[in-house]
Amino acid sequence: MPNVSDMKSSNSRFLTQKDVGPGILATVAKVFLDNVAAEGAPPDEKWVMAINEHEKPLVLNNTNLDLMEFATNSPDTDDWIGKHVVIYTDHAVMYAGRRTGGLRVRAPKPGSVPEPVPPNAELQGGGGSTNDHDDFDDDIPFIRW
Repeated sequence: MPNVSDMKSSNSRFLTQKDVGPGILATVAKVFLDNVAAEGAPPDEKWVMAINEHEKPLVLNNTNLDLMEFATNSPDTDDWIGKHVVIYTDHAVMYAGRRTGGLRVRAPKPGSVPEPVPPNAELQGGGGSTNDHDDFDDDIPFIRW
């Protein structure tokens, strides 16, 4: 016989516990309003967060909005774009008086995500002219063909 969780519809347009398992590292792509109502139901607009690592966005309930503000150190959602967060399953989440589990967000552990390299950053911070070849003084031999 099938498991109850296998029998429930998993065709959600939004991230679910099954999508993230114990957790995923995600990069915020954008935050926008979307209709989260089931097909045929009256519209229900909520804030959602698109991430680069998954095609489904995360619905941002009040708890996750607060957690995103804390994880990114900013209440301004424009500041969230490009930031990394961990989206994980919290089995202690309650809904309608029942423990159902749910998705939560947190900041990644320090040092777990490499710092982004700023665009146009110089390779070795030399600051010399483009004709200055001192940046190429290393132990790698140059072979002319």
